[in-house]
Amino acid sequence: MSASPLLEARGIAKRYRVGRAVLTAVDGVDLTIGRGEAVAVVGESGSGKSTLARILVGLEAPSQGEVRFDGRIVDPTSRGSRLSLGARVGVVFQDPYGSLNPRLSVARAIEEPLIVHRWGDASARRRRVAELLEAVGLDPDLGARRPRGLSGGQRQRVAIARALALDPELLVLDEPVSALDVSVQAQILNLLADLRRARTLAYLFISHDLAVVRQVAERIAVMYLGRIVEIASADELYGAAAHPYTLALLSSAAEVEGARASRIPLQGDPPSPIERPGGCPFHPRCFRARERCGREDPVVATDGSHRVACWYPGPVEPEEVRRLGPGGRDV
Repeated sequence: MSASPLLEARGIAKRYRVGRAVLTAVDGVDLTIGRGEAVAVVGESGSGKSTLARILVGLEAPSQGEVRFDGRIVDPTSRGSRLSLGARVGVVFQDPYGSLNPRLSVARAIEEPLIVHRWGDASARRRRVAELLEAVGLDPDLGARRPRGLSGGQRQRVAIARALALDPELLVLDEPVSALDVSVQAQILNLLADLRRARTLAYLFISHDLAVVRQVAERIAVMYLGRIVEIASADELYGAAAHPYTLALLSSAAEVEGARASRIPLQGDPPSPIERPGGCPFHPRCFRARERCGREDPVVATDGSHRVACWYPGPVEPEEVRRLGPGGRDV
């Protein structure tokens, strides 16, 4: 992997005016993606991860900070910048039906980016569409159908084929399997792994599910209330998570998978991004919170490439397990 990142975000913030109030969706995020690297951003609904993804691919402008792709600043207000980035970045959204125009045939939907970027003549584009359908495991004859005539898994394969049309270097996948049955999820994840190896693609994988991203990501950033609270290699995160929020997400994922784990509770719902708590944004829900957490923003502790924003990081201690008791309730 090249020393210079393919994508680099520095100090990214996104704020929206809501009446007289300000909603902070993304709050000072730094993130890099290397060439050919698979990075996941994980968090609950409302954590800001999808807004961050839209900023990274130039669909929204940040309120603060900058994004660079291959060293060049991404400017969403410039048509030239958007077109240049669109040729090198493919995007796959959560809803495979909603992201495909129901009036277009499958073939025309895949051909659309080729037309926009004036790629080849009609004959060359037809051949390209057939190649892309085969690459995602679909019969080229399906190109004549409309999206409503396909299953959810087939529609998502079409969306992936469309994202690959211009041979991008980075694929941004925003909850690409959350709307699919578990058996179909596994097929799509295997397809994505195969495509990445075959095409040396970089991935930005957005998800709320740590069990899913474990199968695709080399590095994982955990996001809470607009901030990245922990980032590490997948092995480090699953083996030595340190932020209480990450520990809670991992315990939930283990419970879903049937593994034995102490359930770590998340008290209540996430705070409003309009009325953000003082100090550490996670402290109102944290099983480890102390008085300092409500007063002071945590500094980022760094251990090599493992970074965590917490005053009291570390694995779950035996006394914490005893205090939480069965099912994760304080006793």
